[in-house]
Amino acid sequence: MNSQSTQPNHNQIYCFVCKKTKYPHDFSSSQFKKATEGNLYRSSTYIRQHKPTCKKCTAPATSRLTCKHCDKSKPSTEFSKKQRKSEENACCLKCFQKLQKEDLSDYDDSDDDSYDDSD
Repeated sequence: MNSQSTQPNHNQIYCFVCKKTKYPHDFSSSQFKKATEGNLYRSSTYIRQHKPTCKKCTAPATSRLTCKHCDKSKPSTEFSKKQRKSEENACCLKCFQKLQKEDLSDYDDSDDDSYDDSD
């Protein structure tokens, strides 16, 4: 009787999506690290352990996004990390810089007489 078939290998990691025990090369380096270090994280009031997912079960990274301002489809590298997280509201770096310049020019108070310092 082969005892190896019934006992899981201690070098393997359990994928919580496909519910299979797999080898480390089936996981990304970050998933492997989180699984082997037993990282705990706080979610609202609960402390939870990370549940690793293998490469096949992990969604692929978005390679292109559409900017909500210029309406152009661009590579994800032309968006900040924060903008990549909200695909439907993503604003490319060029448009974001233009918007910031417009906002700064709107707040130019050199000709603003609303503040009276005549006390």
